[in-house]
Amino acid sequence: MKISMSGVSTIAVVCGLAAFAPPAFAQTDTEKANVPAHGGDAETQGTEVVVTGSRIARRDFGSTSPIVTMGEGAIGQTGAISVDAALNQLPQVAAGATSTTNLPSNQGRSTVDLRGLGPTRTLVLLDGRRLVPSNFDGTVDVNIVPPSLIENVEVITGGASAVYGSDAIAGVVNFRLKRNFSGVEVDGQYGISGEGDLQTKSLNATFGGNFADRRGNAVLSLGYADRAGLFGDAREYSLISPRLQPQVPQGSYGIQFGSAANAPSQAALNALFGRYGVSPGTVTLQNLATTTFGGLGFNADGSLFAVADQSGAVNYRGNAGPTTGYSLVNATVGGLPGVYFNGAPQEYISIPLTRYSAFGAANYDVSDTLTFYGQASFSRLESKTQLGPIPAGGSTAALVVPVTNPFIPTDLATLLASRPDPTADFEIAKRLFDFPRTERNRIDTFQVTLGAKGKLGVRGWTWEVYGSYGKSDQTTTGTGYSSRRALDTLLRAPDGGVSLCAGGYNPFGINPLSEACRAYVNRTGGYTLTNDLGVVEGTIQGGLFELPYGEVRFAAGADYRDMSFERVASSIYNVEPAPAPNGAGLPDALVPAVVTSAKGSYNAKEIFGELLVPILKDIPGFRRLDLGLGYRYSDYSSIGGVHSYKVEGDWEPFDGLRFRAGYQRANRAPSLDVLFASTQQLVSLGSGANRDPCNAAATGATSAAGNAQIRSLCAAQGVPAAGASTPQFVQTVGVGNPDLKEETADTFTVGGVVQPKFASPVFSRLSLSVDYYQIKIRDAIGTLAPTDLVRACYNLDGSNPTYAATSPFCQNFRRAPNGSITQIVTRAENLSRFSTRGIDAQFDWTVNLADAGLGGDTGSLGLNVVANRLIDFQITGREGQATFDYAGTVGNSSIGASSHPKWKVATALSYTNGAVSTT
Repeated sequence: MKISMSGVSTIAVVCGLAAFAPPAFAQTDTEKANVPAHGGDAETQGTEVVVTGSRIARRDFGSTSPIVTMGEGAIGQTGAISVDAALNQLPQVAAGATSTTNLPSNQGRSTVDLRGLGPTRTLVLLDGRRLVPSNFDGTVDVNIVPPSLIENVEVITGGASAVYGSDAIAGVVNFRLKRNFSGVEVDGQYGISGEGDLQTKSLNATFGGNFADRRGNAVLSLGYADRAGLFGDAREYSLISPRLQPQVPQGSYGIQFGSAANAPSQAALNALFGRYGVSPGTVTLQNLATTTFGGLGFNADGSLFAVADQSGAVNYRGNAGPTTGYSLVNATVGGLPGVYFNGAPQEYISIPLTRYSAFGAANYDVSDTLTFYGQASFSRLESKTQLGPIPAGGSTAALVVPVTNPFIPTDLATLLASRPDPTADFEIAKRLFDFPRTERNRIDTFQVTLGAKGKLGVRGWTWEVYGSYGKSDQTTTGTGYSSRRALDTLLRAPDGGVSLCAGGYNPFGINPLSEACRAYVNRTGGYTLTNDLGVVEGTIQGGLFELPYGEVRFAAGADYRDMSFERVASSIYNVEPAPAPNGAGLPDALVPAVVTSAKGSYNAKEIFGELLVPILKDIPGFRRLDLGLGYRYSDYSSIGGVHSYKVEGDWEPFDGLRFRAGYQRANRAPSLDVLFASTQQLVSLGSGANRDPCNAAATGATSAAGNAQIRSLCAAQGVPAAGASTPQFVQTVGVGNPDLKEETADTFTVGGVVQPKFASPVFSRLSLSVDYYQIKIRDAIGTLAPTDLVRACYNLDGSNPTYAATSPFCQNFRRAPNGSITQIVTRAENLSRFSTRGIDAQFDWTVNLADAGLGGDTGSLGLNVVANRLIDFQITGREGQATFDYAGTVGNSSIGASSHPKWKVATALSYTNGAVSTT
């Protein structure tokens, strides 16, 4: 039994029926997975190995590319049931979306994000072979790898496209599995947090053995893991959601949401709030139209509250505490105090997850020169995400109330009667408190690989041919999506909907719906997503000829890869005419984004080759000097031909000191989602910096009212002289772009490894490595935010200096005859440039305590430190735009990573004595 810590407050108890492996948290250069079983040095034993980052087998275990290795002991001692929790401890990995993340787009997947450049730029391999993506952006869920068979995980940062192809811009994560497993291994784990919740449990069983007089080996591994969920109100640090929104569960009468032309009189406002003891003029039509809250809220007793400009909440009588309610009073968002919805109690900070897995592999030596092998894997991931209820009204124009509604509070009715047209319908905005958005996900992934490999008997030549097919099937079912038409029917019913469902629908305040009304309004739907990957690859490697200082070795090969996806959405996303006044272009169900049916595919044909050239060897100052070259040509059906290449050098002046440097040209082909998929959602254009410059309420130099050039451009687009009445939220449509080209990266690394040969055994196992890296990416694929497109059209960021209506930015949105923006179209483009530089350092020291004079059988002590110093992380949003350095910042989510700390350090101190180890 061993006890380990998982996080700050989680204790994991692990029981195993096999020998415990000592931790190997991170080891540079040494390829422990391939050390000969009988021991000894690889060169003296004549054993050749393939080091990650190259396909050339060699005897010296050296790698020209910096490699960090995490062994099975380090992974197991995290106490986590998912491997991403262990990988995220490496300084080279940016902690992004993981299996705990409560994002509907993530569904419990775990991806790896090297250098903070986004998981789509990190290639994930299993024993050097591609894994089937679990999403149509090409990312791989790393938790489909059988945990009990992982021997180590090797991480190369920096481009590796010349060796492995597309997606290896930031680097490669290669999972190495145990080979020729024999025996039975069963391990179980149970964990619980210090608060008595967040239970985790896992059980894995592995069976393997040899057959046919040890010419064959077969292994079967079965796994189960389960983790309970945790809501935001379970912890003090997450009591307040980071996404505070002005649409509150109490609801508000939307002065700014299309009602400004028929607003109540100021006199009526003064009289009403005077009865509440508020001085006249404190609450004005002007500040109601300009504050983030943007309206008059409904207290439980029928009175109204407001947010008066910078004065904060006025006459608010609800519960304001984050520990007892869902509203925050006088919280400040964007510099404006207000009343905001706090969705933390209804949102997971760690989602519930269950995973089943099965993996089988077998190999058989037909002869000393021919081996057949095969492997098959299956995993099922079940997860649940939950977000707070979607806002309705104001954002979606769904809650339009007639003045005949029987639930209208008396105080609100008094105000409505003071409008120029007292009989007109009016809008309210609120969170549909009864309908938190819940999605249940099931992702089934399987992959089958069959291959053969052998020896040719010529200069150590070996060959390998394999074929692989994988498929990922996802089913997502969502609840908490309300029907616009059902809500509209209830609001317009003379009895408030009582005759349609028990109790009807009272939207003024927090009035929970009856079960019957929830069933009447609720809509359930979802989508299925299928990803397919087929690969056929053949390689050959070995020696070519002798040079004065050694043998020139090579590797060459070709592959064919086919990727496809298909997404089928249910009818709740069907876009159709919606209730007045928004008219058309929205689905009946209130969904955060319209998921559309889509499909697409591409294929790639590739050839590649590598050379390892010995330049000098065993002369003064040059114990060894090697040159590595690599080239790959890829022909994509989507973008055409692409070239990748590398040049690497490895210099060992004397035993114990090595220097290495490398340059790589890497590429990433556009993924299927940006080529073919489309989405629809609503974005805010109603207030603050995002307000439509042509809007009648817009003021200042960034509006038509204060800038003659903007006013002229608005007129050229057909906006009336009085200005547009653009609603606060506008529909956007994201479309695929088949004209995208590849991303291109230039990566450079230089560093050294010191392994001094001290006579003292205490210092005989000590090593230090330091590497500098630089990665520059151009033509990075991204999508301009809808609000950025509008700002660019009106030259608010310098993108349209002539204020031309023909600017490409102005062509991406449409206006109605009254000047309102009705739709914004976005598409992925080759927009950005990234540049990041940093230094990796690693220190390893292992000492037998007996060598330190503490006697025999006292075990060994190991210290490991891995560190990263981020020099800069620069992003240029578009060509010609300003460049920003995000090193040392938290909060940038434009490329997946939410933080870029300047320093990241992981330190492990371990003690091992026989079968017992602690870290």
